[in-house]
This record gives sequence, C-alpha cells and structure tokens, in this order.
Amino acid sequence: MGNSTASAAAEAAMADIFTGTLMSGGLTFASFERSALTEGHAIMARAMGRALERPGAALCAEPPPPA
Repeated sequence: MGNSTASAAAEAAMADIFTGTLMSGGLTFASFERSALTEGHAIMARAMGRALERPGAALCAEPPPPA
C-alpha cells in the first residue's frame, strides 16, 4: 500500500474532523457514522481529483523533449 507516513497524517486529520462532528453533540452512533462516511467520501473524492491532476502538472512543469 502507499506511503505509511502520509496515511498516518491523513488518518490523524480525519480523526480531527470526525472528533469535531462527534463533539457537536446530539448524535446517535448511526447518525455519527453516516456523517463521518459522507464527509470521508467527500474528502477522498477531492483527494483523488488532486492526485489525478498531479501527473499533468508535472508534465507541464517539465515537458518531454520533442520527438
């Protein structure tokens, strides 16, 4: 699997987000879980978009020599 340091940082950041949701109070476990999954999926979708943009940005920064 990927970079363990990056994975640990992502996990810690998501835990912070989920803790904020949990501390807002008034949630059942089911509603907390729904909220965490919804937010987690949104974060993953944005991260996937950024990952897909990186190869293009790298090519623009250093285009290959003409053939």
